[in-house]
Amino acid sequence: MSMKPLVSLLGKLLPGAGLLLFVVASRAQCQEPRAAAETPGTPAMVSPDEVVLTVGDRKFTAAEFEKIVSGLPPQFRATLASLGKKGFAEQFANLSSLAMEGEKSQLDQTAEFQQMMDFDRRVLLAQLMMNQLASQSGAVGPEEVSYYYQTHQQDFEQIKLTGIYIPFAPPSSASKGTAQTLSAAPAYTEQQAQRKALELRARIQSGQNMAALAKTESEHPTASKGGDFGYLGRNQTTLPAPIANAIFTLQTRQVSAPLKDRFGYFIFRVEDKRIQALEEIQQAIQASLGIQKMNRRLETLKESYPVELNPNYFSDAPAASPSAPSARP
Repeated sequence: MSMKPLVSLLGKLLPGAGLLLFVVASRAQCQEPRAAAETPGTPAMVSPDEVVLTVGDRKFTAAEFEKIVSGLPPQFRATLASLGKKGFAEQFANLSSLAMEGEKSQLDQTAEFQQMMDFDRRVLLAQLMMNQLASQSGAVGPEEVSYYYQTHQQDFEQIKLTGIYIPFAPPSSASKGTAQTLSAAPAYTEQQAQRKALELRARIQSGQNMAALAKTESEHPTASKGGDFGYLGRNQTTLPAPIANAIFTLQTRQVSAPLKDRFGYFIFRVEDKRIQALEEIQQAIQASLGIQKMNRRLETLKESYPVELNPNYFSDAPAASPSAPSARP
């Protein structure tokens, strides 16, 4: 069983009471913008034992309220910063009054409440354990970042491209309705578009200005910029993988053969190649290495708690979707 779903689960699930507070606070953020959020910390003129909030019969001293604020889970800290301390206290009072009424109604004695508490307890313990594992994994040092950068240069290669795009019309009416974002009404069939791309490639190789041709011949948003695609990295492009792999094999100033995607043909020329500077990607490498360390800790933990699923209960077959009700005359 992979630990990744657990990480995802912890990122999405919130304790039951916390979820209510989050919803209330999120609605408050949609109202008029507040002044700059107050920062946590007991004001000098208020003693820790002074009552600062009263909800029904329950009184909260400054020290108690500060403890509540400092103990907020990470997912609520941005909400606190947005609301300010007073706004948070108002929402906390609303939450507390509902909780008090729930106690009065003995909802905390119900099986439903106990089930929710058990699940919330597991989530909170898992969150705290994740924090502990993260701290135990250790920080990623600059020497680790530098070593990874030096040994993975290919990952950080970028090429500067000039490109021309010739779209073609769908081969049949079955393709009508497909999003044609690059050309509303392609003038060529697939074969004609390929021939056009080959013709333009030959003209470029004979010395004609590719940027000028892109402005007049390309059916791509980059046409107005002379086909300038800028610098693209291997993992920084939306081009289909076969096209991306092909252009990264080109030499500087080399023009590609026509490269087909679903709607047309590209021709590209590599204008420049470079390796991204370490300063540009240092934080990204550091974060990636930190995740790798964390994943190794999680894999070690997983080995200590083997998981077995009963295939008779957890079937791989997708659940049958309910059939649509038949129309009645």
